[in-house]
Amino acid sequence: MATYNSNKYGSSIPVLTAQQHTSITRVCTVSIAAADTGLADGDILNLCVIPANHRVVGLSLFSGDLDAHATPTITFDVGLLDKGDAALDTVFVSGSTLGQAGGTLACPATATMFDTAAASANKVLAIEITASAATKHAAARTVGAVVTYVPE
Repeated sequence: MATYNSNKYGSSIPVLTAQQHTSITRVCTVSIAAADTGLADGDILNLCVIPANHRVVGLSLFSGDLDAHATPTITFDVGLLDKGDAALDTVFVSGSTLGQAGGTLACPATATMFDTAAASANKVLAIEITASAATKHAAARTVGAVVTYVPE
């Protein structure tokens, strides 16, 4: 299992809270380099930290074509996990095929995101690969999200 970190995830990236604002919107991207072996079942892509006592209220996803096979197989879930965990605790998007051809997803199809209360500890918005790519692309690809969260 591999772990990839976005441009908005890491110890040097400040965790933005909405104490002085009504909401925070972040654009988080993960670059999958051409030299990478390809995304495999169980890989985690850390997007950004959702601070304690904040709740996700908006989510849009975007992805390049992550599977070059004529019959692509890659799927992923998107949701929240504790830092360092290997699986999502809360799933907002399940079994997404977005990475099979690339594109955007404007809002999760389920109400889970809207029903999930703020956690008392920091959470990580992440993508968990649930089915490996049949054939990885030879070129670099980008996966990411635009997330909005508010204090509770």
